[in-house]
Amino acid sequence: MAVMRWLRVLVVPLAVAAVGCSLDEPPPIDPDSRAPSTPSDPSLVLGAPAPSPGPSASPTPTPAPDGSPSAGRCSLPPSNPASPLCTSDPGHLPSAVEAAITRVTQKRPALFDFSDKRCDDCYKVLDVSGYYAAVRAELASRGVCTVSDMEEIGAKDSNESSEQFDILLASGHIRRGPGMYRGICYPAIF
Repeated sequence: MAVMRWLRVLVVPLAVAAVGCSLDEPPPIDPDSRAPSTPSDPSLVLGAPAPSPGPSASPTPTPAPDGSPSAGRCSLPPSNPASPLCTSDPGHLPSAVEAAITRVTQKRPALFDFSDKRCDDCYKVLDVSGYYAAVRAELASRGVCTVSDMEEIGAKDSNESSEQFDILLASGHIRRGPGMYRGICYPAIF
């Protein structure tokens, strides 16, 4: 697990910088097939399938999964540093992510099995993609930009730094507490 973290810390920022991703641009259209080509998205670097654009990356404000307005796209420009410094130093966004998860459990109870839990408030997630989208929407409504590969969520509220969070246990339950925080990069890697 430590090897994977350090692999991400070393390889992902370099790959993201090489790809030159942009959250504000829609994927280019191949004129021959009229199908979107592969977007430059940092989540692809981690090897996961491309998630559908969430509220943090959409070009216009869209309703959150529960129908309430969201903050729309990220208001920060993309950050593609050549040599970010990534560490396990404490970040400033863990409480925002915890609060977003709590709000999602209250607003979107259908996403969870409240009778199956691993810790206090660590409920079984019944709809993983809905869970990630709802947490991202909650963060966006508070001015926090996010990216996700359905394994981790990257979050930033400035381009000074970005933080990584793993919000789902392998068992399919919500991950909370210190274990969900993975690290911080200076400057932001997305």
